[in-house]
Amino acid sequence: MEQLYLELNDKEWPFEYTDHVRVIARAVVSGGDGFLYFVRAHRDDDFGKAVLIETSGGGVEEAESLEAAIKRELKEELGAEAEVICKIGVVSDFYNLIHRHNINNYFLCKALSFGEKHLTKDETEDFHLSTLKLTYEEALAEYELRRESAIGRLIANREVPVLMKAKEILDKRKTRQEFVTLRDRPELKGKAAKWFHDKWEVPEEAYLECMDGYLEGSTEYGWYLCLAGEEIAGGLGIIENDFHDRKDLYPNVCAVYTEEEYRCMGIAGKLLDMAVEDMKNRGISPLYLVTDHEGFYERYGWEFFCMVQGDGEESKARMYIHR
Repeated sequence: MEQLYLELNDKEWPFEYTDHVRVIARAVVSGGDGFLYFVRAHRDDDFGKAVLIETSGGGVEEAESLEAAIKRELKEELGAEAEVICKIGVVSDFYNLIHRHNINNYFLCKALSFGEKHLTKDETEDFHLSTLKLTYEEALAEYELRRESAIGRLIANREVPVLMKAKEILDKRKTRQEFVTLRDRPELKGKAAKWFHDKWEVPEEAYLECMDGYLEGSTEYGWYLCLAGEEIAGGLGIIENDFHDRKDLYPNVCAVYTEEEYRCMGIAGKLLDMAVEDMKNRGISPLYLVTDHEGFYERYGWEFFCMVQGDGEESKARMYIHR
C-alpha cells in the first residue's frame, strides 16, 4: 500500500520565517481489540488555552532510528510496549508561531502490553498528559470537537488524514487470509512473478522459469502464497541455491516477504511452516535459508547452521537449517 505524504501550511498564524526543523516520530496505536490509543493534552501557553487529542510521539534524538524513537515515545507517554506494524507516511507542517517546520513520521503500531509511563515534568505539569482509549469513530469526533482552537485545527488537519489511512490499513488486515501453493492457483503465476520481482528486483523471467518447472512437474520445489482476497499479502519459494557459495546446502527457501500492512500477523511463520511440511511430505528435507536476520527464524524451528558468502556480496550472511 502506498504511504501517505502530505505538505500542509499553517493558516492560523502568519508566516514570518522558519528557524528550525523538528523531525518527529508519531504513531496511531491499536490495541487489537477495536480501540486506538492517543494522548490528551491541556495547553495554556502561547498557542492559547486548549484541550487536545494527539497521537503519541515526539522528537527523534540524535543517532536514533525512527522505529527506536517511536517505541521509546510510546513507552514514555503511554507506558506501552509496542511493535511497529508499518509506516503510514510523512506529514510536513509548520508552527508559524514558533517558526518551526515539523517533519512528522507516522507509524501504525500494535500495543503488546501497558505499564508505567515515564512522562517529563513539562508533560505532567504543563500539558497534564493522559491516555485516551477510543474507537475510530470516537477519535474522529474528538478531533473535530477540538477544532475549536487554532492549535486544535492544526493538529486535526495533520492527523485526521493519518487516522483515516490507519483505518484503511487495519481494515485490510481483517480480510480473510488464504494460504495456497502455486499449484493450487496456477492462474496467479504471472501476478506472483511480478510481485516477487517488485520486492527483490530479481528478473521476472527467473521467477517464471522456476514457477513453470514447479507447475509442469519437473521439480517439486514449490511456491507458496498468502492471499488477502485476491491481493498477495506474503509469499516465498523454494529453489536449488539462493545465490551463495555453498552449493552443497540445498534446497533453499527464498524471497520471503510480507507486505508491510500485513506484518505482525504471523503470515511469514505460517508460510514457512507450510513449505517445510509440504517438502517433508515429498521426501525433501532438510531445507536451508540465507538471511541477515537474527532471532526471527528461530521462532519457527530453524537453527543457525553456518556463514555463507553471497554472490557479489562483501560480507557473509547467516545460513539456517530446518531439519
